Amino acid sequence: MKKLGILSVLIIIILSLTFLASCSAENMGGDYKNTDEQGDTGDVSGGDISNRKLVKNATLDVETKNFDEFQNTFENTLQTLEGYTDSKRISGGGNSLRRATIVARIPADKLEDFISAIRNAANVTEEATSVKDVTSAYIDIDSRLKALRVEETTLLSLLEEANNLGDTLSINSRLSEVRAQIENYEAQMRVLESSVEYSTVKLEVYEVEKITPTEKTSVWKRIGDNLSEGFANVWVFLKESFVFIISSIPYIIIIGIIGVIVTLIIRYSNKRQANKFKRNGMTGGNAGNNGCPPEN
Repeated sequence: MKKLGILSVLIIIILSLTFLASCSAENMGGDYKNTDEQGDTGDVSGGDISNRKLVKNATLDVETKNFDEFQNTFENTLQTLEGYTDSKRISGGGNSLRRATIVARIPADKLEDFISAIRNAANVTEEATSVKDVTSAYIDIDSRLKALRVEETTLLSLLEEANNLGDTLSINSRLSEVRAQIENYEAQMRVLESSVEYSTVKLEVYEVEKITPTEKTSVWKRIGDNLSEGFANVWVFLKESFVFIISSIPYIIIIGIIGVIVTLIIRYSNKRQANKFKRNGMTGGNAGNNGCPPEN
């Protein structure tokens, strides 16, 4: 009984230490928060950011006339900067313009280099970046892990000293809970560290025939662009009309054959009707002469 009482006291002390460690971690995390933080993006303009854990992400809308060339440039840039493609989906093709949705992971310290390379390779119509300070979350998880590992070590020591089934079961039950919490926090830590080390960049890539101007242009430049676009539209109209006419030739031939057949049938029917009327007229005339001889 004395042994059981000692073990129970030790377990209570361990739980108390774990609770105190968690509370202190939350307080430490609060000290690292930036008071100028705005929303989820986190304004990190003030204070020392060298020891902070920052998650940097970006979203880009891109236009390009040469879709395949941009794809090659993107892949080469990704390889040079030691990034990788998380997901990619391409739609369109054939007679329609293509569109790609790409999610890439870039080393956080090379994010600006990647964005600059994209700007040089295509026309960026919209760009958004965000920075989130996750220092407090990182410190909180790290402190909880340290406290749980200390508790795990203590429980293992107690398990070696346990000499009855009740103590062994109690210690093993708590040890399983502690190890499950350790695995959970370790998984959270891995996700957090990955988000800090690698920035997530989402690209919406549009294949276009005309690049959208991103800067203000002069009146003469706008007139020239409109004239150029007008001639281009006329050429497209003529080209599409020619394609339509050529593509319609089989239908035109079929419609023509049907029209000729219908015309021949109508002519044949009219001719037959006329001959019938003619025969009926002649028959009626002869009958009149036979019934009543003509007067002198």
